[in-house]
Amino acid sequence: ESDGVSQSEIVKSLGVTAPTVNKMVKNLTDSGFLKCRSCPADKRIKRVFLTKKGKEVRLKVEEQWNKLESRT
Repeated sequence: ESDGVSQSEIVKSLGVTAPTVNKMVKNLTDSGFLKCRSCPADKRIKRVFLTKKGKEVRLKVEEQWNKLESRT
């Protein structure tokens, strides 16, 4: 929902484990959908951002998700 969130914030919002988020972020980064940057205030924290490629598919993914929710 917003760029620049930390992986720990993603863990809290999705209710999944940190290793799961770490693996998802790595895979999406390797695929070019995300990029990670160190937080300027605390270099231990990695902030997650959508790339241009990620932004381009976001609406399509949300549309499919909404269709799936309406079916179920």
